[in-house]
Amino acid sequence: MQFYPTIFKGVIYTSCLPINWKNDIPNTIEEMKNNRYVFISGSDNNLEREMRRMVRKYENSGLEKIQYMNIPQLAYGKNLNRRRLIEFIEFLDTRD
Repeated sequence: MQFYPTIFKGVIYTSCLPINWKNDIPNTIEEMKNNRYVFISGSDNNLEREMRRMVRKYENSGLEKIQYMNIPQLAYGKNLNRRRLIEFIEFLDTRD
């Protein structure tokens, strides 16, 4: 989340393409390093490939607090089950 990194301390990307920046690393990268990021993909191979690409881009930019998970049952229009959602929220809420 390159916008408002001092307001939002984390984000869950799921069933969407998280195209935050295309070529240039954002000016807010140092503030972004304090936050946490969860990437979730489902059974769509194109989405999974793009999510993995974005995870690598975040990692290559120096962001370390990243979690990626592929959930095959997840598809457009379906919600995460409660247990998984709580797991991701707990990761985002972890304080260093």
